[in-house]
Amino acid sequence: MNTIALQAALDHLEESRGHDRPEYAGVYDDLAQHYRERIEALTRASDDTTETPMQYHKARALSHELLGVQRRTLLRLRQDGRIDDLVLRDIERDLDLQEVQTD
Repeated sequence: MNTIALQAALDHLEESRGHDRPEYAGVYDDLAQHYRERIEALTRASDDTTETPMQYHKARALSHELLGVQRRTLLRLRQDGRIDDLVLRDIERDLDLQEVQTD
């Protein structure tokens, strides 16, 4: 079911691309690639019946660990003045969404 929602979002993205300015093509390309990869990962996961519960839990734990690394790096970048609070909040929101998806 999640792949259906992801495909609908990808279809919408591709339709929106046709109505937007050419200088935003890179943004559309990046987002489209992200959605294609998520669809592919979900399709692979549903086709792969050999994954054990241990592998699932390990992958989930590693995903959470990597999100923590990203959060700590962002905080360091803000402390160093390389990003501002607005950028930090935007990226943290994305990380929050990713974290919810891995739960």
